[in-house]
Amino acid sequence: MKRVRLSVLLVSVLMLCLAPSAAAKSGYLANFITTYPPADNTRIDNCLMCHVNASPNSNSARNSYGTAWRNAGKNFQAIGGVDSDGDGFSNLDEINALAYPGNASDKPAGTVAVPNLAGLAESAAQTAVTDAGLTVGTIGSQFSATVAAGAVISQNPAAGALVSPGAAVNLVVSLGPDPAAGIRAVLAAGFDAADTNGDGRLSFAEASAAAAGVDNAAFGAIDTNGDGFLDRAELGVPDGGAGGCNCGKSLLTPADFQKRLGDFFLTGLALSLLAAWGSRRR
Repeated sequence: MKRVRLSVLLVSVLMLCLAPSAAAKSGYLANFITTYPPADNTRIDNCLMCHVNASPNSNSARNSYGTAWRNAGKNFQAIGGVDSDGDGFSNLDEINALAYPGNASDKPAGTVAVPNLAGLAESAAQTAVTDAGLTVGTIGSQFSATVAAGAVISQNPAAGALVSPGAAVNLVVSLGPDPAAGIRAVLAAGFDAADTNGDGRLSFAEASAAAAGVDNAAFGAIDTNGDGFLDRAELGVPDGGAGGCNCGKSLLTPADFQKRLGDFFLTGLALSLLAAWGSRRR
């Protein structure tokens, strides 16, 4: 009888010792299911969601998703938009597809690899996107000295990325070389000569007289602040003048010149008086 009682006591003690770890395990899974109810009783409703093995203990190593969960204050929802395992899918997308977000080899079924679109003509790139079962997203444009006009400069997502069918692929298409680049260089090199009124900026008339090919489009492309003038900063000219030297023409206005002349006169007068006073003391 004593042995039976002792056995019961030992079993009770063991159950009490094991209860905290079991509660902890069921606690985080319960929290996960509360956050994502459709995952209840599915293939991902187990310890592999956060751990590297199916039967972890309290010290078991966590996978990338479990680590992110812990670092986020044990908040599953906070890491929904993160790609914890780096496989190209957000944690939320993987959970919705019943794939493990902490296992890069377990991806949502039916994923599509984004084709390489760099260098393709815009129309050909759009065809490649739709042929891959994806959707053409936004199409931006920018000048490029290396990519022909009308060809794709870059894409997002990158080539080879695995995405869900129908996902959008954004493109940036080349406008060709910047037509204002040559004009900018000419005006920058001859800024002081072009600035005929000496106000430190170039009007449309001054710019068009100094460089060939200046039209409203080119002038507007350089006039980034839209004030109707091209200043040194917009042309990349240092404040000291073209090329950074200080030999450029003076930017003094007539009023400034008169003030400087008056200052020189007063300085000379003061020096003369001091010299006369010194002679008298001798």
